[in-house]
Amino acid sequence: MKCKFCNAENDNKRKRCKSCNARLQQRSNLSKSDYKNLSNYIKSIEQVIKKAKKKSIITTSSFLLISLLALTIFSRYIHTLFAGDIFTEIIAFVSLGLIIFSTFGNVMKHFVKKAMINKYYEKIYYNIEDYLKEMNYKVIDMKSVAYDVLEKKSPLLKYLNDFDMLHSPGFQYQEFQNKKD
Repeated sequence: MKCKFCNAENDNKRKRCKSCNARLQQRSNLSKSDYKNLSNYIKSIEQVIKKAKKKSIITTSSFLLISLLALTIFSRYIHTLFAGDIFTEIIAFVSLGLIIFSTFGNVMKHFVKKAMINKYYEKIYYNIEDYLKEMNYKVIDMKSVAYDVLEKKSPLLKYLNDFDMLHSPGFQYQEFQNKKD
């Protein structure tokens, strides 16, 4: 379990953070069947996030191919423009390549991240909220099971770290996204 103040990893049985000594949120005692249900649900949400990430990688790869095509076209143009001066041609070609790759890379990174947040995380937020209400679980139950079930670098764990704030009374996800942008 992560401390909400210093982000230190703590054993689920601890009552206080080993780093800053802050009181840790304790989970309620889940039955084995509740633990299993919550575990299966968490794994399914994790799969949704992984599929979304895979889609974004495919999109990024296609833009990489487009940038390679643009680099090829411009290299032919540079070759005809600087015919005979190989040193200038190489410098221009390398510079152009760096500009194209860095531009496409940064643009794609921005748009893929924004698309994932807008399309998937909002759905996941409401999905988790509905599931917790229907099953009568607490957010801390979900976070505790998630820390047991998922890998430390899981995208869902990163998302759940903010879920307490997102889950506060009267919180509107859309308003949060507008302020973030």
